[in-house]
Amino acid sequence: MKHSTMALSIEELAYAMGVLGGTEVANGYLASLLGERPQREVEGRLLAASHGLVARGHLELDPVTGDKQLSVELANLVGVLLQNDYFLRCTRVAAGREEIVNFYVSGDTYVEHRLDKAVVAWVSALSGREEIGRQAAEFFDLKPAHKFTAPASSVGAIPALLFEKIGQSSLNANAKQIAAQLVTGDLSVDIAHAMAADLASLTCRGSVMKILVRDGAFISDDAFLIFKGPQGYWILEVVSQEPSMLQVFVGTPDQFSRSIQTLIA
Repeated sequence: MKHSTMALSIEELAYAMGVLGGTEVANGYLASLLGERPQREVEGRLLAASHGLVARGHLELDPVTGDKQLSVELANLVGVLLQNDYFLRCTRVAAGREEIVNFYVSGDTYVEHRLDKAVVAWVSALSGREEIGRQAAEFFDLKPAHKFTAPASSVGAIPALLFEKIGQSSLNANAKQIAAQLVTGDLSVDIAHAMAADLASLTCRGSVMKILVRDGAFISDDAFLIFKGPQGYWILEVVSQEPSMLQVFVGTPDQFSRSIQTLIA
């Protein structure tokens, strides 16, 4: 379960980040969401945000020294966003709209950061690693499940380039055409046709990436892809880089949990 959740405007969260990490951090967060803005506009947004935080008891300003202090709850949440071991970035595209949720891990502390229309930031403390899996499954809305019995192991592997090619052409291809391409990989005919039926009528596609920050740069070597169709969903794990191959799994709650926990381990 979520231990605590705070709803902040993106400007309020940026201001809180600035208190702990400096002005550049605050400006960088806003720029990542809004693009470059005139400096005066940014300063005005942050000033208004500080008033909102004070009014809600999340910020204290010393009128003499100018020192700023966040509430313990807010400082703990923001601290993990700024300093962490790594984070999982879940990206979902459905009905032409992209949404992102990040799960930050710092030791035994877990924090979720989710945006609502680039206006409101929901920041939550999570109870543990298992909660990341539950919240990620909710984010992807992983229903329905396939009616056939799904094996616990991989059903085969396909080249990443082949999957990319199919993804680019799926809007103009029917299930039979897609299945013909999939069976050239390492999939059985039955699995290829089931997978092709969902690819031909995609309702959602996305990814989960494990991202580390090293010397100011984002590094990601571990990830899996996910896509949904009318029959269910599928998980594709990156298993090799040269050439890049994708291990295919039939989507089930247990398999999704295993894929998530593999990234967290």
